[in-house]
Amino acid sequence: MRLGNSSSESLLEVRSVIRAYKTGELTMLTARSIFERALDIHATDIKLWSRYIDAELREKNIAHARNLLDRAVTILPRVNQLWFKYVRTEEALKDVARTREVYERWMKWQPDAPAWNAYINFELRYYEAGLASPLTQCHRRTKILTVG
Repeated sequence: MRLGNSSSESLLEVRSVIRAYKTGELTMLTARSIFERALDIHATDIKLWSRYIDAELREKNIAHARNLLDRAVTILPRVNQLWFKYVRTEEALKDVARTREVYERWMKWQPDAPAWNAYINFELRYYEAGLASPLTQCHRRTKILTVG
């Protein structure tokens, strides 16, 4: 499949590819190739990144999904939606250490209060109150946050 010349054409074609993949008309290998070509054209399309990541997770291609998540937040470091997807994925995979690393990397970008709250609540869920307290103090200097 050749992606269209205009942005709207190629995004429509990607949507049809996603439908074809979901119905089993395409293999993951073919879908991956099309997703990659689409990202070459639409590297800042958050929905495209999200759909591609979801497709890899559906197929249990964890290494591919992690690679995509890392690429997405590297290219779009200020897009909280992608960071939230990354930490939710790692936590769902029960990789607490990796989840913490992703949070630490994210906090370097000084995100808004919801991101900090999520990080603090993550530390509290895993009984790391000792880590959560300094995070709260660090972030209170500039923002008011609600934990819970």
